Amino acid sequence: MGETILRMFPDIAMLARLQRRFLNRAVSLLTAEAGICQFLDVGTGLPTADNTHEVAQRIAPASCIVYVDNDPLVLVHAQALLTRWTSSSESSARPDGPPRSPTATIVTLMGPATTTTLSDADFAAPVEDRWYEDYVPGEVYEYGSITVTEEEILRFAGEFDPQSIHTDPRAATQGPFGGLIASGWHTCAVMMRLYADHYVSRVASLASPGIDELRWVRPVRPGDTLSLRTTVKEARLSRSKPDRGLVRTAIEVLDQHGDTVLTMTAINILRCRPSEDASRR
Repeated sequence: MGETILRMFPDIAMLARLQRRFLNRAVSLLTAEAGICQFLDVGTGLPTADNTHEVAQRIAPASCIVYVDNDPLVLVHAQALLTRWTSSSESSARPDGPPRSPTATIVTLMGPATTTTLSDADFAAPVEDRWYEDYVPGEVYEYGSITVTEEEILRFAGEFDPQSIHTDPRAATQGPFGGLIASGWHTCAVMMRLYADHYVSRVASLASPGIDELRWVRPVRPGDTLSLRTTVKEARLSRSKPDRGLVRTAIEVLDQHGDTVLTMTAINILRCRPSEDASRR
């Protein structure tokens, strides 16, 4: 692959080296002469020689660097590099002084999950042109899937549900589930992503008065892949506002084994199809 790219763009290696030299000069100047000790490196790319934290911390060991990228491969390589850098820096610290702890953080910005229709049948109308009349009681649709990672479990729970079974992998092994599990609200959020992507109308949805009978049936663990099954249970027009109706939907979230991990009943208020479109039903 590398040789192919070089044949297509013979100057790319030189440009990459020049870019790296410019980065080194800029970081060195800002650290040494301007006294800047905090850097945000956006679009980090795969680690190489003289990374931002290495250049800055050679001059000012207390410098703080945050790396941002949207490639999970970058995350793996960068974490390994930072682990080696921290160990090396601590071992080279003066025996009579405090250990150096260079501060560098990797942040991965992952794009939105790509989800699809899993069942053979789907609504005849897309979510961009779906109205109350399109929700027919008895119809079943399946959508998916989203894989839940340990990193996501820890991040979600750390901010919204800080219980040890969700935030501390070591402590969770001694808990009732024998290991780390996702917050139930995290599972609800995954469900909502699939529900919003594929099921609920983007033009007719007005509001939801709430949900009924939410149950977390089984724990969701790191690496589980979740999908959504929806069954239209009821669709009835509003008596007071005939331009809209209420739809009740039975929801099941399933893991990769087909086991149910969450059930609930969703309630949505949806506009009726505009009169000029009524003939399209």
